Amino acid sequence: MAASPRTDFAIATLPTLDASGVKIAELVRLQKFAQRITASLDLDEIVQRVADEVAAALGCVEINVYLHDPVNNELVLSGMQGCSVHGKGHRLKVGTEGMVGYVAATRQMRYAPNVARDPYYKACEADVQSEVAIPLHVENELIGVFTASHCEPDAFSEAHLRLLQGFCSHVAVAVQNARRFHDERHQREAMSREADEARSIQQALLPRSSPFIPGFRVSGLSIPAGAIGGDWYDFIPLENGRWGLVLADVSGKGTAAALLMSATRGMLRSLAQTGSGPAEVLTRLNKLMVEDFPCGRFVTMVYAGYINKNIVAGLQALNCNAIGLCGVDGNAILAHKRSVGAKDDRAGDPYMAPDADHKAAGIRKDLDYGFVGDIDAINKAFLDQLLREGKALVFAPITHDGKGQLLNTNADTIAKEIAVALSGSFGVSLVYSFEKSGVLLNAEDDRSVIRRINAVYYKELRERQVVFGGMIPKLDNAFAALGGGVKKVIIGRAEDLPELLAGRSGTTIVHA
Repeated sequence: MAASPRTDFAIATLPTLDASGVKIAELVRLQKFAQRITASLDLDEIVQRVADEVAAALGCVEINVYLHDPVNNELVLSGMQGCSVHGKGHRLKVGTEGMVGYVAATRQMRYAPNVARDPYYKACEADVQSEVAIPLHVENELIGVFTASHCEPDAFSEAHLRLLQGFCSHVAVAVQNARRFHDERHQREAMSREADEARSIQQALLPRSSPFIPGFRVSGLSIPAGAIGGDWYDFIPLENGRWGLVLADVSGKGTAAALLMSATRGMLRSLAQTGSGPAEVLTRLNKLMVEDFPCGRFVTMVYAGYINKNIVAGLQALNCNAIGLCGVDGNAILAHKRSVGAKDDRAGDPYMAPDADHKAAGIRKDLDYGFVGDIDAINKAFLDQLLREGKALVFAPITHDGKGQLLNTNADTIAKEIAVALSGSFGVSLVYSFEKSGVLLNAEDDRSVIRRINAVYYKELRERQVVFGGMIPKLDNAFAALGGGVKKVIIGRAEDLPELLAGRSGTTIVHA
């Protein structure tokens, strides 16, 4: 921001001619130059032109302009005329070296009509007889020191000194404005470089090519409105030829949005590799983001799993007339958005500490789960009709609230609720399949499968923390399914499905 000095100096107050023979034309020339100089923003040009103009106007032997370096508390020679001893960059300590150091410390002009008698004067040019040093400052900020030396003793009259003081007020403001402009330009350049680097990094996080997925043509493109933004899309390769497709946008724009999106990308990619479905992945991601993201920030995201249609296609290849559904289709599953502080049906989430009471209970009074849905009703008549038509139903774990809002709902809970709803019309067996061979005594040993678990044994396993994390809600749903009329519940590896149904593999859940 530019400023103008306050000075009571004006040409009208000067005598037309003083005892030293100062010409009014030269004074006017210097005054006009002082008024013009504040329009320049080139620091080097300002300082050097000051030295040149004053030397020419007043016939000085030597002119020096020192600028203050506040970091080192030194004065740096930045503009000069007639000095043969020091070059630009020469430094003096404030308060300790010569008239320049003294004036910088006191912020008061010092005039030596006879340099030989001045205790602060440091000799430079041999023919210097008199010298004046004037502080350059704007309000309380020291900008530098201006010095003018002459070959005649007492060469500077009162008119000269008043002229130079007023002139130096203009110089101080011009230097301050130029410095601020210089600093702001460097800051803008640095920010521009950082934005370019951030843009390069963000572009590197986007897919470099589209994946080949049999039966699909997939492509994506993201062009931020500014240098960087919060938009993101991704193709995530999963196990068994599955793919996760992501489209997301962080609230806001710029670097902050890009940082949050980068964090979201890392968390989602990590969670996607757990083998869970889209709803479960987004539920876990939402919990992490609620705890870590700053207030007022949110991410709108669609994560579509390829698994649902892949399963349907596989069943069709086996002459099984399958249909892929989610809770919205045919109003199959109606749910409501989980309220703040409600009990979480994924209380044993592996990303929660099992020894923390409030987390193990699935309760946190201030936690907003986002668009996580808890089931209200299953459209039994709709599902019953489809099954009697000979269709195999493959559900993706997405529900809705009947008002147009999609909700993420735990897949184990959906399986349990559908099984219970259909148990009145069919003999239902519920199989929970995941990456392990069953419920394990030792989570690190896939051979330590517990073959049968009843309610009493389950309580004991929980107390001993043999089962924890994501296994707890799975077992809770298993016992709830048995209590709701399901004939049999088995937990085991998906690849062992025939053995699971025959009771030769996995963990069977029983009443007693």
